[in-house]
Amino acid sequence: MFYWELGRDIYEKQKNAKWGTKLLEQLSLDLKAEFADIQGLSKTNLKYCSSFYKFYSISQQPVDQLQNTELQQIEDAKKLSQQPVDQIPWGHNIQIFTKAKSIKEAQFYIQQTIENVWSRDVLALQLKSDLYNRQGKSITNFKQTLPAPQSDLAQQTVLYIHHLPGKM
Repeated sequence: MFYWELGRDIYEKQKNAKWGTKLLEQLSLDLKAEFADIQGLSKTNLKYCSSFYKFYSISQQPVDQLQNTELQQIEDAKKLSQQPVDQIPWGHNIQIFTKAKSIKEAQFYIQQTIENVWSRDVLALQLKSDLYNRQGKSITNFKQTLPAPQSDLAQQTVLYIHHLPGKM
């Protein structure tokens, strides 16, 4: 939630900032001075916060067409319940929103990360191998013969190996 709100604030400030003001650099310095014990306030991370907010709220829907009451309802809903995106580490989130092409794809990777307890390296591998677009394309009997976590892992492994360069 902190990164979401920070990203929203940065986005709003960037809309009004003049070119060359070095907004992120100055904001990073100011935040580090004010909150010396908090990590994650680098210029790079502030840029990720802004991208995080834009990906999930601005770039994926015609926000200008929403009524103010609809925007408030969206904000209220986000505050009331923990979202799946809140259930994975920030580094995982960065991997997802910088590589996913849509919110639907991002939601897929978030859910898979939660269900399979993926490390950041495993998530990066699944993103690189485009698991989202290749899911369900191999016919196996894994779901009928193995328990859910193992059948999912076996299916994903087969799909990954099948899509390695030089493999059929």
